[in-house]
Amino acid sequence: MRQSKYIRANLILGLIYVILFTHLPVVYTVFYHNLTDAPTAIDGNINLNKISPDQTIVLDGNWEFYWNRLIVTDPQQDDKPDFYIRVPDYWSKYKISGNWLTAEGFASYRLILQGLEYEKPVTVYLPDFGSAYRVFIDGIMTAESGIVSKNIGKIYTQPKAKLYPVTLSPGEDHELVIEVATTRFSGLYMAPVLKDYDRTIQESNVRNNIRFILFGTVLISFFVLIAIYVFSRKGKHSAWLPTIAFLMLMRLMMTTEFYSFWQKWLFFNLSYETTNELMFLATFLLKFLLIFMVQEQFDLAFSRREKNSFFNLLLCVISNISFYTQWVL
Repeated sequence: MRQSKYIRANLILGLIYVILFTHLPVVYTVFYHNLTDAPTAIDGNINLNKISPDQTIVLDGNWEFYWNRLIVTDPQQDDKPDFYIRVPDYWSKYKISGNWLTAEGFASYRLILQGLEYEKPVTVYLPDFGSAYRVFIDGIMTAESGIVSKNIGKIYTQPKAKLYPVTLSPGEDHELVIEVATTRFSGLYMAPVLKDYDRTIQESNVRNNIRFILFGTVLISFFVLIAIYVFSRKGKHSAWLPTIAFLMLMRLMMTTEFYSFWQKWLFFNLSYETTNELMFLATFLLKFLLIFMVQEQFDLAFSRREKNSFFNLLLCVISNISFYTQWVL
């Protein structure tokens, strides 16, 4: 009895610690401007007089928004924006002519960079972004990811971006345009960043190396765990522990940080947005199998009826989340 209370207390404390630790970046994001005194975009303009691309410049705030228009690659006579939109945010939260914008579609975002002077090449991109996009500085492409198209069926998304250097003209304001196309994620839900090009490439290489070292550690740990589990027990072996470990590994591979590597080799080159249902399914199965772990750790006995009810409830939740993501966000 005492041991059961001890295990329960440790699990609760561990859960609280994980929740607090993982939400530290969220707290920093909320108070980012107060802590750093960084500028924010107002009515499609941002003043960058006092900062340099040597450091990462987050380009959040109010941008000009052009719905169903690619204003650089397919310019039109009507160059007036539909409205100012908050970045980062979903465009499906906004209306045009009284109608909510759909999650799927294409649009352009425009921002004027004021007072930006920098001799070295720069770039603007969205790190680990799930939709397709192209970025232009003064009409010159500086980043692209996936395939941007007016045809929804031809949109192809991948988290990895290709970056190109752009040298700024001195003493001028600079026009920044991002063309976005998506089948699911509804616009710039992440803020673009402006940075020195060479520094960005170096840091990206270091970050990718660290990611794959960490992923390799997780992968090796997975095989070691399975080996220990198989050889340390005699007789029948429960399948829930290896299955949970496998689902956690798959869920990790489908994040934006790792998916671009596995996209071709494991997921048949599927668009990142297309795998969203598979991600929900893996998450659902992982949570459902946790029932058996809780049952074993706390000596609880769930009846078959309770398991079936919980299974159906989770199915409804996953279906609603998938529907909400596709049609509302």
